[in-house]
Amino acid sequence: MAIVLFALIILFKRIFSEDDPTNKPAAAPRDSKKLILGYRLLQMVDHLKQHKSQLFSYLKLQGKPVNTGDLWGM
Repeated sequence: MAIVLFALIILFKRIFSEDDPTNKPAAAPRDSKKLILGYRLLQMVDHLKQHKSQLFSYLKLQGKPVNTGDLWGM
């Protein structure tokens, strides 16, 4: 997964040129640390992965018929 995230970072760097306003650092509402939009999007994807794993674990504990294929979309 780290390789995919690294590839996305490189892709965002190529898409957003120096003149592009999306390449300027900005703070998020709950985080005063300023990062460019691409990094913010990657943080959001990583955060959603965490919730997906939490939901998977919760459903397994409830005895629901889920497997790792459901978790990874297989």
